[in-house]
Amino acid sequence: MKLSRLPAGFSLDTAAQALALRSEAVGGVERSWTPRGWQTAGQVTDRGATYQVRCELTAPPEPKLLDAACSCGFHRCRHAAALVLMSDPPEGQPPLAQGLTPAPGERPAEVATETLDPRLKQWLAGFEKVEETSSGRGRQYELRYVLRVGAVNVHGAHPGQTRRAVLDVLRIPMKGGLPNTAAAEPYPLGRKVGVWPSFVQRDADALELLEVASRPAHVSGRWHDPLYALSDHPATGLLLNTLLATGRLCWETPDRALTRAEPRAGHPAWLTDDSGAQTPSLEIEDLVGGVVLPLARPWVVDPQALTLGPVEVETAPTVLSRFLTGPSVPLAQAPALAQAMAAAALPVPGPAAMGSREETLPFIPRLHLSGRTVTYRDSWDGTTRTETFPVAELRLSYGGFELPEGAGGGKTATLLSGLTVLRVPRDLRAERRALRRFNDAGFSLLSDVFPEYLLPAATQDLYTLGDDEAWLDFLRDDLPELEAAGFETVMHPDFPLRFAEVDDWYGEAQEGGGWFTLDLGIVVGGQRISLLPVLANLIAAQPELFTPGALAELGEDELIFAALDDGRKVPLPAGRVRSILGVLVELHLRELPPGPLRLPLLDAARLAELESAVQARWVGAEKLLALGARLRDFSGIQPASPPPGLRAELRPYQLQGLAWLQFLREYELGGILADDMGLGKAQPLDARVLTPLGWRTMGELQVGDHVIGRDGRPTQVTGVYPQGDRPVYRLTLTDGATVEADAEHLWAVHSPVRKARGQAARLLNTSQILADLKDAAGNLKHYLPVVEAVQFAPRDLPVDPYALGTLLGDGRLKHSIEITSEDEVVAALPLPAPVSAQAAVRLTPQVSTCRLVTPDQWTANPLKDSLKALGLHGLPEREKFIPPDYLIGSPEQRLALLQGLLDTDGHAGAMVEYTSVSEALARGVVELVQSLGGTARIRQKATSYVYQGVEKSGPAWRVTLQLPPHLDPFRLLEKLENYRRPTRSPPTRGVRSIEYVGLKPAQCIAVAAPDHLYVTEGYIVTHNTLQTLAHLLKEKIEGRADRPSLVVAPTSVIGNWQAETARFTPGLRTLVLHGKDRHTDFARIGDADLVLTTYPLLPRDIEELRAHEFHLLILDEAQNIKNNKTAAAKAAGSLDARHRLALTGTPLENHLGELWSQFNFLAPGLLHDEKTFQKLYRTPIEKRGDNTRRAALAARVRPFILRREKRDVARELPPKTEIPVRVTLEGDQRDLYETVRVTMQGRVREELAARGLARSTIAILDALLKLRQAVTDPRLVKLEAARTVEHNAKLDWLEGNLPQMVEEGRRVLIFSGFATLLGHLEDLLHDQGIPYSKITGQTKDRQKQIDAFQAGETHVFLITLKAGGVGLNLTAADTVIHYDPWWNPAAEDQATDRAYRIGQDKPVFVYKLIAAGSVEERILDLQQRKASLARGVLDGGLTDATQLSVRDLDRLFAPLEVGEEEGVGADD
Repeated sequence: MKLSRLPAGFSLDTAAQALALRSEAVGGVERSWTPRGWQTAGQVTDRGATYQVRCELTAPPEPKLLDAACSCGFHRCRHAAALVLMSDPPEGQPPLAQGLTPAPGERPAEVATETLDPRLKQWLAGFEKVEETSSGRGRQYELRYVLRVGAVNVHGAHPGQTRRAVLDVLRIPMKGGLPNTAAAEPYPLGRKVGVWPSFVQRDADALELLEVASRPAHVSGRWHDPLYALSDHPATGLLLNTLLATGRLCWETPDRALTRAEPRAGHPAWLTDDSGAQTPSLEIEDLVGGVVLPLARPWVVDPQALTLGPVEVETAPTVLSRFLTGPSVPLAQAPALAQAMAAAALPVPGPAAMGSREETLPFIPRLHLSGRTVTYRDSWDGTTRTETFPVAELRLSYGGFELPEGAGGGKTATLLSGLTVLRVPRDLRAERRALRRFNDAGFSLLSDVFPEYLLPAATQDLYTLGDDEAWLDFLRDDLPELEAAGFETVMHPDFPLRFAEVDDWYGEAQEGGGWFTLDLGIVVGGQRISLLPVLANLIAAQPELFTPGALAELGEDELIFAALDDGRKVPLPAGRVRSILGVLVELHLRELPPGPLRLPLLDAARLAELESAVQARWVGAEKLLALGARLRDFSGIQPASPPPGLRAELRPYQLQGLAWLQFLREYELGGILADDMGLGKAQPLDARVLTPLGWRTMGELQVGDHVIGRDGRPTQVTGVYPQGDRPVYRLTLTDGATVEADAEHLWAVHSPVRKARGQAARLLNTSQILADLKDAAGNLKHYLPVVEAVQFAPRDLPVDPYALGTLLGDGRLKHSIEITSEDEVVAALPLPAPVSAQAAVRLTPQVSTCRLVTPDQWTANPLKDSLKALGLHGLPEREKFIPPDYLIGSPEQRLALLQGLLDTDGHAGAMVEYTSVSEALARGVVELVQSLGGTARIRQKATSYVYQGVEKSGPAWRVTLQLPPHLDPFRLLEKLENYRRPTRSPPTRGVRSIEYVGLKPAQCIAVAAPDHLYVTEGYIVTHNTLQTLAHLLKEKIEGRADRPSLVVAPTSVIGNWQAETARFTPGLRTLVLHGKDRHTDFARIGDADLVLTTYPLLPRDIEELRAHEFHLLILDEAQNIKNNKTAAAKAAGSLDARHRLALTGTPLENHLGELWSQFNFLAPGLLHDEKTFQKLYRTPIEKRGDNTRRAALAARVRPFILRREKRDVARELPPKTEIPVRVTLEGDQRDLYETVRVTMQGRVREELAARGLARSTIAILDALLKLRQAVTDPRLVKLEAARTVEHNAKLDWLEGNLPQMVEEGRRVLIFSGFATLLGHLEDLLHDQGIPYSKITGQTKDRQKQIDAFQAGETHVFLITLKAGGVGLNLTAADTVIHYDPWWNPAAEDQATDRAYRIGQDKPVFVYKLIAAGSVEERILDLQQRKASLARGVLDGGLTDATQLSVRDLDRLFAPLEVGEEEGVGADD
């Protein structure tokens, strides 16, 4: 029941009495509508009597009392008020509304809609204010009601003080929606409700009850502080309930809010204090220390739990109220009062008779250690927290009796011993000594130790020491000294700090069944305690302490306190904890299984890491530790000799791989052979490769560039591997196209039979194709796949492609623009306004010559202007060509151009032919066809024709072409009808011949496309196992391979496996399970040494394969199982094999789940189940960038992944030393940098605001480019202010160091991304008299420059990063200077490799010039922080601006910083 529901018409006192009646007192309620509103009738029980009540009220929403009647004889009594409070209006509509309800089927009358008037808008706005007020947002104050019990003067009552329960109303300021209790102040309630502020009006119900259920009071001498003494009014209980519901009823101070407790049973009793005085009270069952509110219907407060609840007492309320408000009875008067109360036969007990005597007792200082739970607010972040603090309290005691609080400094202490009061002389000098010893121990007030916490007033006298380490020192060192000095220690059960000392550390491991159990722990008091659950619980309780950053900041010997099961805390050195958590990341799991960790034997490497980091006593782990050490340190693996019968000479890195495979077999481990070096597979540097922007040479490509894949879409270059001079062969295809590659280069090829059967391509190298080029009948055997239509981006072309095609075919472009063609073609020309076709000469009924002109001679012809811009206007027929931009337009644009050419000069029939007298135009048609996924062959022929009566002859070029079936080569209807669309013979390209060219510098690239294919010149698709075969042969010869081994590979490489096996290991009996007749070979599996099958066939044949046990199970191109839910992945995991091996160049491409899937095949359990792996590694690494967790994963998988690069293979290379050189920008160069930075920062911010981050890449890169120019050389900056800049930090360093390098005989390569800069450096070299070579994109004779340097004729080589990053062999150099290092460290490494490569016999020094505090240094920082996922576990790096965040940009464009230089300074 709420007072706000009661309508006007009842007095406030009547309302309060009605509220005092319980809801159970009202029953039998009946409600109905009346003509004037509605009425309610029912029965109300009051003090054992039942009354019949009826009330009538007006209709909602603002009901008013019309009439009331009650059998008690009063009309508007408390019974009527109680009935109204418990009644709601009847259901349905009132009579007036019923009369307006339309009859069934009748449409309601339409009402004109009006906008809300101001009164309704104000009413609606009020709801928002109510919501804000109720939530605490937007309020400046709130009221709190502080309850206490004490002696007060009650206004209007008997003179003198009486013991009463009183309320103090306080106003509390709000800060950020939180109450600031420290600024509480009394709030008088003298005004009327209507003028109260909103924060007071929200408590209107409670304040109206307060007016009824209390009387004004004050403490003697403090009239100005109004209090409210609670009375015995029936509404007092309802007032307390209402205040409890607000959550702002507090006990003694405004920061100790009370909550409601269940009713308790009690009976009258006397409470005796230390002086022997007795006070009337209640004895409450199951509650010690409770404070009873002296009311007729008493309530009790539990000061510890901060609860308030009613007390059920059998004594009459009037008697109980009189008893509880009685005064304290002094010791001497207790016997007389007890006798008088007994004589009066009062229904309450009398006080007990007390004795008194003097006694001398020894002084004993007592130190109480306890815990105090405090809710406080952090002033730093404004958050509210609840924490249990360890606190200390010094209490003075004599003979075991503690002095009460407020005992003062008197010479005698009064103490209570049972029913006797002791008067004990005090030793004040000893008390002062004890207090001094307490302070000397380091105790301070809680508020002084934690000044950043806004603590409640109740904690102002609490003492503490601070952090756990300070308490540990006190308990370990200072407490024994205090106890020796006579202190007694009372450690309360709630004291949160009990420490245990670590005696020793232990580790235990037990091996069995391919697994081992690991336990790691400490010895405390002779008892072994496992640390694994202890640390897991500590991480769950304090996750903020165990972030990588927080742990890294802790010193090795700093202590971390962990809780044991018995509540004690144990100090652990942070260094050891950091090492444990870095290895055993499972401890971060919340649901860690009980007992020791169960780990696969493959995890022995982690055991070795723990052994070196923790330095514990290990039990049962000798063999495991030895294995772990070998797993952790690859160099500990014994060399392996090639097996007899191997028809190949293994290179050093291949011998290393064989040894690794043998090591894995010895310890029954699985692994991933992930070599991705492109060794021996290459194309010449001058070979053309198709990119999204057109053709580039192989030598120009760098890591991060994009090329076109077989699907016609861009794919990224993931590796560039220079191969030096290689024997190169030229492959000629059936359509006349040629391409060059080395003998080991791989090709995806079809045979006609395989193509007809729809089988996948095979991988063969150039040598294999040459050895088996034709069958016995002389037919070609090998066909390369045709590229799908290349998806170049649409281009803004000046002339419509179809129109240009027709003009190139039938147009005359020498003077005016004319076209002689079919009327249908001319009519379909999309011409730019205001150009139109005007007929000039009719040649046949369907063909005429038209001029393409504007309406008059004064109007410019945009078509003519565009043809001039394209370089076509004025050309004779034999010189026509297709402009380059049209060759790399979108597929639709290229097809339209081809259709225009074929509609004019094409022939449709059994074959499509195109003829032109322009060779360039004909070859352009070939390129168009090939780029659209077709084939084209060009031939020269002699031709003659008659033009305007004159016979002419000369060479012409004929192109025979075939397009994919879904493309139409013509738009002209007649030709389209004659066109025979290919259906059974889609375009193919056979390898016709292979011839040796000679030695050429070459390199290999790796691409990210799943099939590893890319498009080289002539739109030919090219591609990008000996160690494993040697391992298999060795296993057989040495007698361990007593079972067959199984290789599962993509269909395209099965032939390669078969050929390589026959070539290098003919001693292995090989069985290929492939083709529809493979079932007949299942019976031969047991007799084979090596069984070959494919991923598509594996799930189909799994039952037959499961019937066998294999020695070795090998998955080639193991990324095929990166999705563990595929049928192939599930089938591979179900096979029985002693050893498992995965071969892949890309064990990790997109996400860590791919790595888990492969290891789930190799070693189930090594990386846990998928869900656990997600929690421990994927989420922390991929979403939070956790480098510590990434390092842990890398360390865990590293022993089982063999991944070699050139630096690993070419062991004979001398050392390479990288030296960062930080130069400082000074004076006007520094000013120039700041000018450019401020300008560019403003432009980038405008771009971000207008276009967003994703679409602002070009603007960002442009801004960063200009900053680079300012730090590299002010002469690069195109600003007037830059011309007068005199300081040049990098040039000064070079001018001071380069001559000295040359004098020492060093040969220097200087790389820069700016060709203009190299021109400026030439001036320096001229002035110094230093001979030099130079290569940029404009250098014609590169080899001459290289030969001069290699021969010693020049000492310095100036090279642009783009032109000389790859393809150069400059082993004469021993010093590399990167003048302006930038985004891509891989590109810089490739440039460095011009000198640091096989053949180099001198140490190489690499200098990187970095402007300190500038954008260059910040980019280097970004490269380290934003390294890609694969780099963390395998390799990779930052390549472009699209990986930047807005926060990164703020850092890049921050003002220039000047700090302490690192590396080599400018004076070195």
